[in-house]
Amino acid sequence: MRPRRSALRQAVFLRALGAAIRFRREQLNLTIVQVAYRLGTSSSAVVRLERGAHNMTVLRLEAIAGALEVPLATLLSLAERLQAGGRAKRRE
Repeated sequence: MRPRRSALRQAVFLRALGAAIRFRREQLNLTIVQVAYRLGTSSSAVVRLERGAHNMTVLRLEAIAGALEVPLATLLSLAERLQAGGRAKRRE
């Protein structure tokens, strides 16, 4: 049995995931309000996601990836690169 992630590691990953969500939103030139509309949620909920202040379910994460027009695996890969200290490259 693997040990559970520490609270600090979880927080770091959630911040990286939030940064990946924000990065992709900005790539698409979408506002927070537009993403919130696509997800059927409030703009404050999207802000919390982008700040990494909300631990989401896998199904919610899949919906977010769909709203951002990106495969879930790509979004997670970007989050892992950001967590490792890598830079995301803007594709225009």
